[in-house]
Amino acid sequence: MHRFVSALLLAAPLGLASCGTPAPRARPVSPEASVDRTVAVLWFQAAAEMRALYYQAFNIARERLDAALARRTGDDKLAVVVDIDETILDNGPLEASLVKNHQPFRMELWKQWSQRGVAEALPGAQPFLTYAASNRVDVFYVSNRNVDEFDATARNLREKHFPMVDAQHLLLSQGHEGKEPRRRNIAGKYNVVLLMGDNLGDFSGIFERQTPETRGALTDENREKFGRIFIVLPNPMYGGWEDALYPPGLSEEQKAALRRSVLRSEP
Repeated sequence: MHRFVSALLLAAPLGLASCGTPAPRARPVSPEASVDRTVAVLWFQAAAEMRALYYQAFNIARERLDAALARRTGDDKLAVVVDIDETILDNGPLEASLVKNHQPFRMELWKQWSQRGVAEALPGAQPFLTYAASNRVDVFYVSNRNVDEFDATARNLREKHFPMVDAQHLLLSQGHEGKEPRRRNIAGKYNVVLLMGDNLGDFSGIFERQTPETRGALTDENREKFGRIFIVLPNPMYGGWEDALYPPGLSEEQKAALRRSVLRSEP
């Protein structure tokens, strides 16, 4: 299976960068617009089900990794590729602050948060990646955090005892090229056995810049990969799923109205 993953990555089209968060706007968000996100952030921070889903994902990942290790021969170079935010590190406190202060996402607020380097490890993440590294499996952190956040990100990961946190394995964004080139580069040197993330763009560039309908159809087409080589972590707070809903240039209030309009209610 792991050789198939590497082949899939090498054959995938180059993806465009996805925002992963609402577009930055300076003015405050009305309480009516921000309330949409309150329950999502509350679920992420307070629901035991959230913790259960993370443990479940990393338990499945360990089973898949053990199967790959059992097939390993000779000097076979195996790798696991993981996203960072809402996959192994928790940015819920920032999202909660945005809700409480009726603020939209802004890059300067993100930079202030990330530079602190205080994000907690998400349930099951550090033990799984430590287990992978202990079995001579390379762990690659592929994130759309910018390269100027490298030092703070590396410090945060090391303080939470994640393995292989160095310039070779911590691969941040250098612009708007998306993650696909970095994944392809890894797949050219390693047999990638697992990709883990909270956004479909963490698995393949085919999911980037698509409508919700196309994202759904592509997910159906790739159904056999989920839980086998693609491991999805839960994130109701933000992501490509939400970005796909919005035409360019909407205000936060217009986005809130659009979210309500696309809900499928009973007749």
